[in-house]
Amino acid sequence: MDAPVSKWFRPRRLPTWRIWLPLLLIFGGLFCWLGPKIYGWLAVTDRVAGARYVAVEGWAPDFVLTAAEREFDDANAVLLLTTGLPLEQGTLLSEHKDFATLAATTLAKLGMEPGKIYPVPAPAAQRDRTAAMATALKTALDGLQIPAADKKLQLVTFGTHARRSRAIYQRVLGPEWQVGVVSVPQRNFPEDTWYKHSNGAKSVIDELVALLVVAVGGE
Repeated sequence: MDAPVSKWFRPRRLPTWRIWLPLLLIFGGLFCWLGPKIYGWLAVTDRVAGARYVAVEGWAPDFVLTAAEREFDDANAVLLLTTGLPLEQGTLLSEHKDFATLAATTLAKLGMEPGKIYPVPAPAAQRDRTAAMATALKTALDGLQIPAADKKLQLVTFGTHARRSRAIYQRVLGPEWQVGVVSVPQRNFPEDTWYKHSNGAKSVIDELVALLVVAVGGE
């Protein structure tokens, strides 16, 4: 007599097309509705009123630095801090060894008063790179002995990185700081049809995955 088949190995009935088709329609409809909105959710701009300090992520393109200078001028801020890790390419050809100093020099070339620019280089990091930059920024801000009432920071960053950057900087700086964020739009694809462009899809999907990592305690 054959041995009885274990309940774990009994054949399972797979869903039929009558089940799969409605599911595909539902998920397709959700994507068509949510898809154009995902970029804007990631590339959030949410300024904090009265910020006297502006920080810009120095790895971003030069037009992001220009936008940071405008934010600085519009807010009548007192200091623009540039963050960044060591350069990974071109150090033998450049006097600059990190993105923070490179961004600060670029801002000065754009006409900004050097005394109002504060480069904040971070040490090399293989993971938690944004957290490493935020930690270096916290050390610099702590050294300035800023009064509690003035602990407001406007963070300027690039595209879909905004939501994650603000979350990490807020976590590192702590509850005594109010952190706003300004996302400078990416230029190589339209925001509302990002899913039709390889650069857009990579940017959005990478950030969604990275946000999931942040949610479980990573960067």
